[in-house]
Amino acid sequence: ATPPVLQQVVRRGFRLGLGRVLPLAADTFYAHARRNLLRTPFTQLANLTGVPAMSVPLHQSRADLPIGVQFVAGLGGEGLLLALGGELERAAPWADRVAPT
Repeated sequence: ATPPVLQQVVRRGFRLGLGRVLPLAADTFYAHARRNLLRTPFTQLANLTGVPAMSVPLHQSRADLPIGVQFVAGLGGEGLLLALGGELERAAPWADRVAPT
């Protein structure tokens, strides 16, 4: 059975005209949407619904790779997210952190 979230993604994509814009058949579009949703389900949902969201590197793994946390606000809540991001940056600055090469 197709997950309801994936059904919504496909419906919205076709409503936006992606079926005409992209030279993809419906099954290819569906497969692509499914792959993306499996990897990053919350990012896709924020993008599709138009709500503001941000990912903040709040921690680092043992290999010094950033571990992000995504925050989502209601429509028009960009100011809330920016204020939160500012507070988190002041509490644990990340601007100078660089992933190992």
